[in-house]
Amino acid sequence: MWTPSSQKKLPIRTTSASNARSPSPRGTAPIGPFRLSGSSPAAILWLTDPLLLTVNTVPVDTTKAIRPIKGIYTVPFSFMDWLRDNWPWVAGGLALLAAIVALVIYFKRRKPKEKEVAPPPPPVPAHIIAMRELEELRGKKLCEQGFVKEHCAGLADILRAYIEKRYRVPALEQTTDELMAALRISALSKDKHTELQNLLQLADLAKFAKWKPSLPETDNMLASAIAFVQQTAEH
Repeated sequence: MWTPSSQKKLPIRTTSASNARSPSPRGTAPIGPFRLSGSSPAAILWLTDPLLLTVNTVPVDTTKAIRPIKGIYTVPFSFMDWLRDNWPWVAGGLALLAAIVALVIYFKRRKPKEKEVAPPPPPVPAHIIAMRELEELRGKKLCEQGFVKEHCAGLADILRAYIEKRYRVPALEQTTDELMAALRISALSKDKHTELQNLLQLADLAKFAKWKPSLPETDNMLASAIAFVQQTAEH
């Protein structure tokens, strides 16, 4: 071992070395020594003691065949592993889906606001319609123009339409005899039944038998029809 023998400082140089050895049997193997030298290899500054390396061997069962090297082991990755790593995204997606479903159900179940519809006007009473049409027939002055048949036919149609609405019988589709027979069981009184029968029979004579009543007779028929409607009106 080196000891300082002079006051002169020697430059120090470090060296490295490798000690490659072939495989050794079980036991001890010496390593070293290592030395620390100066500027020249001859100037040894420090010298270590050799080291003993203990070598242990793995016991081998020579009665069994040598097994091949195992391959790379792949750790299984299950759905639960994936879910554990991605649960925030899954939870957010499920929440968004639930919100969409809730909105769809809400809009489907929500009833649209019904618009206020004005109630339909009440039906015009049958006698009002008949009186208006009889006044219109009077204003046409068909008899003065020689259209007596047309006047009588229009008068009969107005009365039949009134009877159909007032007493719920198919007056427009029946003959005079059929209509009068149906009215016998209605609320029409006996004297009004007779008045209506006379009016319809006179109109039939003018329509089918070529009877031409005079102007006073046609005026009387129109007045009788107006009175009949007024007296049988439903109140």
